[in-house]
Amino acid sequence: MTAAEVKPLMDVSRQELRQWAITELQGAYEYLEKRLTGQCDSSYDCTRAYLVCELAQLFDPSFVAENAVDACWVQRLAAVVPLARHAGGKLVAELEGELPKYMAAAAGFSCDHSDVAAFTDAVLRWWRKHARNLLKWGQAARIVFSLSPNSCACERGFSLLKNMFGENQDNTMADYLQSALMLRYNRRVL
Repeated sequence: MTAAEVKPLMDVSRQELRQWAITELQGAYEYLEKRLTGQCDSSYDCTRAYLVCELAQLFDPSFVAENAVDACWVQRLAAVVPLARHAGGKLVAELEGELPKYMAAAAGFSCDHSDVAAFTDAVLRWWRKHARNLLKWGQAARIVFSLSPNSCACERGFSLLKNMFGENQDNTMADYLQSALMLRYNRRVL
């Protein structure tokens, strides 16, 4: 739709149009809620991604300063696979031990959450300043800040395949497997 087509739809002074808009939005929110709570097909389930986003708040010092963050919050970080596996699985326990120090450092920190750039700069500056004193939280912050919030990297890979091989990209995998099998069978190494 163009802006000219959308503009008349935005006039909700007429009751029937307002009710229609509410009904449509309600359906969208119900769909989103089903995806976020796992009440949908497993391929559309976003509960794990939602949990990771919720737990990522722990690396915002203003969140820690304004909320009652306790050991239970930190223990839930075990759901974030890269954190759970780091340092032989010991990092989450070490974060729990360093939590009082982190809370003391975060006390009084605030930032503008409505301005994404200002928020990002403030949080990254805070971590640059405090990472040396909060070694384990600093390591965990680097891990969490490096998580990709979407599947763009994978999609770029598929896009490259399509550009490189066109419609024959499905055959490329079969060719690759056949070549690998032939090389292995003939005991050849590349």
